[in-house]
Amino acid sequence: LKVRCSHAATFRLAALAQGAAKSVVERSGAESKRPPLHSMRLGGRVRAMSKGTRGFRRSVAVLVAAAGLVAVSAGAGSAGPADDRFDQITGPLGATVVYPDEFGLDPSAVVVDPTPLLGSVDRDRAMAFVESLAFPRTASGPEEARQRARDIVTQGYTDAGYETQSQPVVWNGLSSPNLYAELPGTDCPSRTIVIGAHYDSAHPTGPGADDNATGVAATMELARALRNHPLPVTVRFASWSFEEVGLVGAFQMALVMKADGDDVVGAISLEMLGFTKDGIDPLSGLPNDYMAMVADPTSASLARTFAAAAYRYTPEHPAFGAVIDPAVLGDILRSDHAAFLSQGFPALMATDTANFRNPNYHQPTDTPDSLDPDFLAANARSMLAGLVTLAASDQDHDGRADLCGPAEPTTTTTSTTSVTTSSEADATTSTSQPGTTTVGVKAAGAAAPVSGTAVYTG
Repeated sequence: LKVRCSHAATFRLAALAQGAAKSVVERSGAESKRPPLHSMRLGGRVRAMSKGTRGFRRSVAVLVAAAGLVAVSAGAGSAGPADDRFDQITGPLGATVVYPDEFGLDPSAVVVDPTPLLGSVDRDRAMAFVESLAFPRTASGPEEARQRARDIVTQGYTDAGYETQSQPVVWNGLSSPNLYAELPGTDCPSRTIVIGAHYDSAHPTGPGADDNATGVAATMELARALRNHPLPVTVRFASWSFEEVGLVGAFQMALVMKADGDDVVGAISLEMLGFTKDGIDPLSGLPNDYMAMVADPTSASLARTFAAAAYRYTPEHPAFGAVIDPAVLGDILRSDHAAFLSQGFPALMATDTANFRNPNYHQPTDTPDSLDPDFLAANARSMLAGLVTLAASDQDHDGRADLCGPAEPTTTTTSTTSVTTSSEADATTSTSQPGTTTVGVKAAGAAAPVSGTAVYTG
């Protein structure tokens, strides 16, 4: 049995089936149970498996099971284009894709709703940023080009309403810092999600539009969308240097955060988000217009969360989570998230699949006019939905983000009068309020800049 219907129709069908089942059970006195969520595919892959319904009680069980499955599927998101795409997956990597019944969470159970934020992503603004950054900015090229790229990135953070922070990075005697901005969390600011993209390029004459001006542009769109809507945890929007010569900037940041004892609950790399083409992707069996959100098995929860959020909040856009063992496909480590993974932080890469799809990869032809602006904007929206869902998920419905721990029990206290000293008042007024971007600088000497090349190259 395949169920495909609109979100509203889904709820109507669920109510109808539940009402009919209740009526039948009341007449018969029979009791029935909803099967476990993991027992069947949801949405476009709902399967009712039976050798035949023999007897009255089995008919009741099937009816109630259908009601339960449809209701839970409605919580995950609306059926439609997303479900159709799941049905099309036939390639060798299909077994790694996270299907709706494998999400393991309800993406609608959040303390911050992503929906009103998605409209903040602006396609034309994102493409304008790509065009401004589309010029050679390599490790082997002139310093003037690298400085120009840093100026563009810094201005991007400024335009989004942030103060840009700089972190020294050195490779083979060349200095090109990481640039980042932070949005302090409103509930547990000591926990941090890092999300960003490398701002350097690879080819000496290629503009590096898809690789990786698109990733930086998407980072800026996410930062802008959340500027006045902080999340329960701190978000660090990062722009890494020297990715193309070994993830050097990302390793520097990951090592420093590890040395500082930072609680990084997720590190997400936005790696090439703008290219589509005709034809079928042989790895997945899908048309070449989907975004992959890939994690290794130790970070599978990130892939499930981002996949669930995309399915729920951007169902019209094909964005799929996948869990792939690097031993099977080492290419999943060819971006900045791998540096954080090496330090024990959960990590994920979002990508248009790079050279597996884009023939302009590391070529002079990687230009803005080869990109799909609508695809870039849709990818940014899906990643925004995933970021908010990760930070604000409240699966136990206690009113507090799960990443921040359980809500404090409500207690009754006796009102007292207290005296506040001037120093206490100063401390109170200096505390960052939700929505501000006053960011503390890391303690000096926490870790030395990384030199040389790293294991992976993008």
